[in-house]
Amino acid sequence: MPQLAWALSILLFQAQSPRLTEYLDLAQSTLRQPVTTDDLRAAFLSPDGISQLRTLFEETLEHAIQLDDTLVTPERGGEAMLVDGRIILVDYPDPVHPIVRRMVELSGDPAAMLALLRESVEGERILQNTGGLHALLYQLVEQPPTPERMGVLRDVLRRTVQTHFKTWTTDPRIQAENIEKTAWQGRYAGFWHVHPPRVTEEGYGVGIEPSVADMHNAIELGQFITVVFQPGGFDVYDLSGVALAGVTDLTLVRLIPYRDPEWQAHFAARLRIAQGSSTP
Repeated sequence: MPQLAWALSILLFQAQSPRLTEYLDLAQSTLRQPVTTDDLRAAFLSPDGISQLRTLFEETLEHAIQLDDTLVTPERGGEAMLVDGRIILVDYPDPVHPIVRRMVELSGDPAAMLALLRESVEGERILQNTGGLHALLYQLVEQPPTPERMGVLRDVLRRTVQTHFKTWTTDPRIQAENIEKTAWQGRYAGFWHVHPPRVTEEGYGVGIEPSVADMHNAIELGQFITVVFQPGGFDVYDLSGVALAGVTDLTLVRLIPYRDPEWQAHFAARLRIAQGSSTP
């Protein structure tokens, strides 16, 4: 289960409800029968598990941002449960992604972009954590924008998308809201997130294994299942060993690979659609 701080944050956010009780009760069944790598392997490599991940990766392509000639796909994540051998991925929306998408839409209007970022905590975080963005937007609002400065804004915006759209974050408020929407049962499998398709000039790039940040999240949360898109399938990484040991060591990560020639053909067609081709 997540660290106690997360559970306490939820309890403080709202009075205990039936859904929250279901969620917290997962701990008992999980303690009696912990979720193992073999359990995850059987669930993710089942027809249902493969279908879920196929759909999830398709959605990352559908929701990608087209930035100049680059297609940037968003990370997704949430919490998972194992019910009668079936993995159920509960998807938690990232509060920053809609802001980043709107920033791209407002790329020609610095004043509107600055106003957008100032109206939310998440927007302010982007302003403070993206080097040069705040000062640049202020200059573009106070002085007539020049082609050179607008070019710099496009570069900063590209960096913003790469930084904030290709990561997944959540918070106790979003967690609490989604706990209320979900029927919790079975055993708790932990937090999860995906490394979505990485689009290059040649097509899909090779997916990247769990990062040090992913392993830190696993230690903090007790698990951080990392599902990585690959051109010919996917890799599922069980980070429970890292969480148990409390050290960021890739040798403690357990790999569950899946490869299928049909997967490669299917996603090659989906990429052409995502890039605007009229024929799959």
